Amino acid sequence: MLLVLAGISDARRGRVRNLFPALILALALLSAAGGRTPPAHLLGILLAAPFYGAWLKGGIGGADVKIVAAAGGFLGLRGGCAALLTGLALCIGIESWRRRKKNGGRETFPLIPYLAAGYLAWLFLPAG
Repeated sequence: MLLVLAGISDARRGRVRNLFPALILALALLSAAGGRTPPAHLLGILLAAPFYGAWLKGGIGGADVKIVAAAGGFLGLRGGCAALLTGLALCIGIESWRRRKKNGGRETFPLIPYLAAGYLAWLFLPAG
């Protein structure tokens, strides 16, 4: 639910409040502390490292980095990587189609809705 709300906020306003990634990360920490997920899942936070580099160069927004870190901490390295790749594949496919339809041009677009779709797919669809 938090990912969906963050995606809606990003799509509508181009901004995401810090509350969303903070709550997602808090849930990841509580889940690890409560034994529901292995503490090693928190290593999924490292998936945000390349996004941090892109943020430093002005390529993406800070909320994108925070959402990747928070959701990666919840899903772990394997799950977070699979979900991230799913979301990025959706993004590339849809945004390429949109740009081709508009005859190119450079414009910004919200990334979090695509990331949220990838994370939700990984959470709710049966694996393997």
